[in-house]
Amino acid sequence: MPVTAEMLPAILLTPAFSPSSSSEYDASWQSFEQWRQRFPPSASAPFYATEDGVAARFQVWSSNLQVVTAHNAKADQGLSTYRMAMNRLADLTNDENRTLWLQPKRSAHRRRGGSLSPVEPVPAPALAPASKNWIASGALPSIKDQGQCGSCWAFSAVAAMEGAYNLKHQQGGGAVSKSCNSTCGPSKAPCCSFSEQEVADCTNKGKDTCDLGGEMHDGVMDVVQRLGGKVAVESAYPYVSGTTKKLTACKPPTQADELVETGLAGYVNVTSGDEAALLVASAAHGVISVGIDASSFGFQLYSSGVYVDDEGCGNNSSSLDHGVAVVGWGSGVPTPPGPLPPPPGPSNCEYNFKKAECQGEKGCHWCTDKTGFSYCFNEQCPSGGSGAAASDRRWHEAMQGKDFWYVRNSWAIDWGMGGYIAMARNRDNMCGIATDAIYAVVQ
Repeated sequence: MPVTAEMLPAILLTPAFSPSSSSEYDASWQSFEQWRQRFPPSASAPFYATEDGVAARFQVWSSNLQVVTAHNAKADQGLSTYRMAMNRLADLTNDENRTLWLQPKRSAHRRRGGSLSPVEPVPAPALAPASKNWIASGALPSIKDQGQCGSCWAFSAVAAMEGAYNLKHQQGGGAVSKSCNSTCGPSKAPCCSFSEQEVADCTNKGKDTCDLGGEMHDGVMDVVQRLGGKVAVESAYPYVSGTTKKLTACKPPTQADELVETGLAGYVNVTSGDEAALLVASAAHGVISVGIDASSFGFQLYSSGVYVDDEGCGNNSSSLDHGVAVVGWGSGVPTPPGPLPPPPGPSNCEYNFKKAECQGEKGCHWCTDKTGFSYCFNEQCPSGGSGAAASDRRWHEAMQGKDFWYVRNSWAIDWGMGGYIAMARNRDNMCGIATDAIYAVVQ
């Protein structure tokens, strides 16, 4: 039997304070149901098995909404450089999120770089451009989703390998393998998408399980050494561990049209803790695999802006719990490096000017702008007032002059800025972004 509002304690239905006008949700059961329709439970699905479980999720969700609303009110005042959102992780406590998505690194010791060929000279930091977006350059395919498995290290390693391979071939290295059927960047350039499942299954003979986690450099060297630089394309060895929560047997395909001769020779360590060296590496080599401390609640519900951790994440090796990839850098107000997810609600809400039809369609909203013009919209109606404009101006002013890294996550496109986050740069190696960084080398 579904849980209804009448079944819940009154205290759970009474918001501690009203959310700001820019908030998409309020602390009501109806709003919670709207959120659940937009983000059907995945990682949190077992928590919804009973009526008490649903009530507990509503309580967690409502508590998180209060934090998000309070934080965004600070951003509206220009007191924070990033905003949070009620994304698909909004019904998890921070402890639950850490357990489900993050894994501690197996070792705090870095291996010596595994490069098997000389590394070309790199430019000095002063010669690097003021900003760069390797996603716009076509380095990587669309955002991926690690699901309910601590395989972020494999996604991070694969991003570095894909970036090295794709950029080399897009910059005069010949056509990509005929085995590849992906496109990258706004120009939809032909590119390769490699198999994270193969890397996770086969590295260290599958000992780096979903519950244990692994090391990015191990993933690169597995591809280099096990099959001489060959790796399966994603379509030939698809990712399933995000659903099954466990790895599968290492069985790479044998058909030539399912494998890519990558030319990978190994990896190179970036000087630990040195953000200037990280800038040099990204300018010269594109996508950099990095480990970070992603345990903060702010990271969990990050939405946009320049992320400056609000609880003090660590930057030493033992603090790193998540593998991601640096895909560029910039300063000021960051823009999404890649495409954004489609807006919520039915597509027929858009360009619909019939009020009765709009109001009768679940997920649609009938909005009126300041000129009196009315229209149907598949999101909550924007405030559009001078107050909203002023808060955006203050928020943007707070970001002026703030340096950031564009970072690619593996939590699907509906987290952050379409799957990306702008993390503070030149801020004492915040969250350890330069502590354990490597790039892949293609011969």
